[in-house]
Formats: sequence, C-alpha cells, structure tokens
Amino acid sequence: LLLSVISICLTILAVLSYTTAGADMRLAERYAQTVGTRYELERKGQQKLQELSIEYGPLCVGLDTDPSYIPENILKNYESPASAVLAYNKAIIDRRLQLLEKEGILFKYNQKISLTADIKQLSSEYDAIIIATGTPMARDLNIPGRELKGVHLALELLSQQNRILAGMEFSETERISAKGKDVLVIGGGDTGSDCIGTAHRQGCKSVTQIEIMPKPVEGPDDPQNPWPNWPRTLKTTSSHEEGCTRRWNINTLEFLGKNGHLTGVRVQEIDWQQNPEGGRPIIVEKGKPEIIKAELVLLAMGFLKPEHPTYPDNVFVCGDAANGASLVVRALASGRQIAIQTNQYLIKNHRLKQNREI
Repeated sequence: LLLSVISICLTILAVLSYTTAGADMRLAERYAQTVGTRYELERKGQQKLQELSIEYGPLCVGLDTDPSYIPENILKNYESPASAVLAYNKAIIDRRLQLLEKEGILFKYNQKISLTADIKQLSSEYDAIIIATGTPMARDLNIPGRELKGVHLALELLSQQNRILAGMEFSETERISAKGKDVLVIGGGDTGSDCIGTAHRQGCKSVTQIEIMPKPVEGPDDPQNPWPNWPRTLKTTSSHEEGCTRRWNINTLEFLGKNGHLTGVRVQEIDWQQNPEGGRPIIVEKGKPEIIKAELVLLAMGFLKPEHPTYPDNVFVCGDAANGASLVVRALASGRQIAIQTNQYLIKNHRLKQNREI
C-alpha cells in the first residue's frame, strides 16, 4: 500500500511538472506569435536610417530585441546562414529571422568583410556600423606536426557540424569527422566539452581530454576563492558523463603522424611552481614524455581578444568582439547597450546633418 501511495504521488508530481512546463512553453509561444505585430505597430512612422551590422551569434538577438531604439533598415552580414551558425533550435532561429525580415532587415550571407580595409569605405555608405563578430581568432598551438591532417581548431569541427545539421553539404575531403577515431581534445573549458559531445554524436572510438592547468577542486566550495568570489571548481558536463578520459597538468610537445596524417600526440606531465621573481607560475617537467594515440585532435584552448584599429565615429564594436570571449548573457546585454548608443549617435548625427539624404 505504501509503495502504491508513493507511486501515485510521484505520478501526480510528474504530471504537475509537465503541465507547468507546457504552460510556460505555450505562454512563450503566444508571445512569439504576437510580438511581430507589436513590433510593426511600434515601428510605424519611424525615421528610416541605414545601419550595417557585421555579426553572427547570440549578440544579434540582443541588438534586435527592443524596437524602441533600433533603426529601420539594418543590413546584417553573415558568413553562413544564421540558423547554421547559432547552436539553438533551428525552427526558433528561423522564426526569429522571419520576424526580423518582416521588419525590413536585410540579411546578406557569405560576405567576406575586412575589419580594416573595408570598414572605412562602408562607414561612408552607412549612417552607422556595428561590429559584432565575436572572437573568431582561436588560440592555436604551433608545435611540430601542426600541419598534419587531423589537427583542427575546435570551431572548425563545431561550426561545420552546425552547418551540416542546418542542411549544408560538404565533400569527403572537407568533412571533419570523429567517426571510428581516437579523439584528443586539448583544452578543458566549455568549448572542449562541446567537442567531446560532438565526437560522441559522430561515433568516435574514444575521447581523451587534456588540460595544461592543475585539476580544480571538486567543490562545491573553493578554498582559494571563497564567497563572494566565483568558485573555480571541477566542472563535469553531460558530455563528460558520456565517456571521456580526463587528465590535467599535461603539456603537449609534438603532433606525430605518418604520410601526412595524424597518428598520435607526444605529451608530458608537468607541475606548476611558484615563480621566485613573482608573476605567473613556471612549468616544471614532472613525468617522462608519452604518446597518446589519436587520429583527430581538437584545439579548444580559448580565444584571443580581437585587436581593432581606430574606427570612424559611426563604427561601434560590441560583445566578444570588444571585450574578448565571455558569456552569452553578457553578449546579449552588450547588444542592447550598443543599440542604445547607436540610436543616440544617429539622432545626434541626423540633427547635425539635416541636409544629408537618409
């Protein structure tokens, strides 16, 4: 009887949870279906200005969210279809794009724009330009064997997989696949975790992840970073739980190969010691070099903060493109903030140049 009562209670809780989740989803869907009409009503009669937004990624959502301070005609440039770049539900992304297109925003794909040579010319053609390209420059690992086939930056795999899921096709020579391979992921962050999950989806033989830094404490507390500081504790994702050998304090020395193809990676266990002169700790060799078998290496060691020249006054840089790699929520907030700044500039610029054709 007790077991029956417990079973009934669990069933009721599950139904309530499902019903609540369904209600939240229906509410969100109703909002999504009506927001387009609200945008159109609020945007009627607004002045039309020309703005160019060079971007892809979640920041574009922040740029386009609030209609009260967005210019009417925004030309967005993407290197690929947006739903193939953004790693979200394709139907939701496509719906958002359709809403923005109805507002009069023109999307242009496969545009190669130099952020140095082309911006000066574009700044004379548009009233404002927003650069929101993120941090496309990944940190590389220039050691012997880097040229071997099978060594890739993490985003080369991840972005290609998103494009494949969006319906794009690649030739056999272009395709990066972990199917049937021993995969080594170098780097222990979120990007590395994404590589692990993708490798499993593609049917890899095994996955090993190495990190040059020491293993974080398992938490939940971090003695080195007590509250209110953010605890730097060990993070185990669902990708790790699918199966992955994880190692820390491992330095990568050389990529090994045969006939131009990767066969393994020579690594060495290291230790970190305090620098007697202060500053960054120094690396000290600890173990003997060893070889990790791998036919595919994915470099997930973070991203470099972009360097920008001095732009004209009507060019704005935001999100990761301005601050370096960070969180999605910060990108969204930056998008909203730069939209306000751009609007303020356009209003001031228009008042000062009444005779200019807009």
